[in-house]
Amino acid sequence: MSGLLLLGVDGAGAATATFTDAQGDAVGGAADLAQVVVSNDFDGNITFALTIPNRSSFTSDDFVVILLNVDRNASTGNNGVDYGFFITATRADLLQWNGTTFVRVLAPTLTASNNNMTLTINRSDLAKTTAFSFGVASGLDSNPAAGDSAPDTGGWTFDLDLKPTLDTLAARYSPAKPKAGKVFRLAGTTLRLDDGTTVKADSITCAIDRGGSAGLVWTDQGRVLHGPTHISYGCNTSQQSALAGANQRLSCKGPAGP
Repeated sequence: MSGLLLLGVDGAGAATATFTDAQGDAVGGAADLAQVVVSNDFDGNITFALTIPNRSSFTSDDFVVILLNVDRNASTGNNGVDYGFFITATRADLLQWNGTTFVRVLAPTLTASNNNMTLTINRSDLAKTTAFSFGVASGLDSNPAAGDSAPDTGGWTFDLDLKPTLDTLAARYSPAKPKAGKVFRLAGTTLRLDDGTTVKADSITCAIDRGGSAGLVWTDQGRVLHGPTHISYGCNTSQQSALAGANQRLSCKGPAGP
């Protein structure tokens, strides 16, 4: 009996996007919002990094809000806005629309750095969003007319690049049912993710169970790494496994039956 353990799949890295707004358009001396870099990692940590040319740090009069439509549905939240960050010189809070108003909510994963101009939060605190639209605005407590909006009209969108989830795995052997003591090979694998795409494994572990614990392990990166593509091996009594680096069309002779 044999089994496969997939150690990884090919795929793009996590997402990063840069959004720009005109410089010098802030009114009344408010923070001039020139750029927002949004990124996420495979674990769902989302980072917003603000570039503000007329500030190295916020003054006690400053505030910045980042408004988020985490489901990109205009009929939810307040005109589509489900969450918001409220940022000052001394704190960064997450607000959520409760049907009547925005209220401060607990966000265990929220962190701020770079004088509160960079925020990181996990999507678990944002209704497990996978894509969102957003906008940023600045203002001054002392002057209601002061401010800047980025973008000037509408909003920006960002799609997270998340760790793929395996839905199905199909393996093909030759012969179709390997037998103890006989040569066989893994003819191919088909991996289908939960979004319907088909991908190739970065690494595969193949374990041949003979009713004991003998096994065969290799990595598949599209080329032969070590040794021949055909190998005969016996049971290693000390480690109960054998390592052979070759591609996924490796042929091997399994251990004798018990």
